[in-house]
Amino acid sequence: MIKEGLKEGITKSMEITVADHMTAASMSSGALEVFATPMMISYMETVSFNCAQEHLEEGWSTVGVAVNITHDAATPVGRKVRFDCKLEHIDRRKLYFSVVATSDNGTVIGKGKHERFIVEVDKFMNKMYDAYKD
Repeated sequence: MIKEGLKEGITKSMEITVADHMTAASMSSGALEVFATPMMISYMETVSFNCAQEHLEEGWSTVGVAVNITHDAATPVGRKVRFDCKLEHIDRRKLYFSVVATSDNGTVIGKGKHERFIVEVDKFMNKMYDAYKD
């Protein structure tokens, strides 16, 4: 299930450039041409997923189960945003991350907590499909 290295304190970062399709207006989550909250949260999940995934064996993955995020500052199209996560705690198969998004001018634009759960992919998918059988 878990390769060596999945431990409390590990970190991961990634950077994106805000594009037109990432705005609140484009995503219908608002009217302004600024980085959308749902897109910011998606990248916070992505960096956390990537942090855990590199330490899991083939056939295992994680699913997001909770987010508690604030979006603290607007970011215009064309600016870079860095996403940082830290695995704060492991409780059996539940992973607790802290996440921060920072614009290229140094402003923290969002922060919070994200939880993921380690699953065996085939078992998870079979259980999900069984729940939707008619």
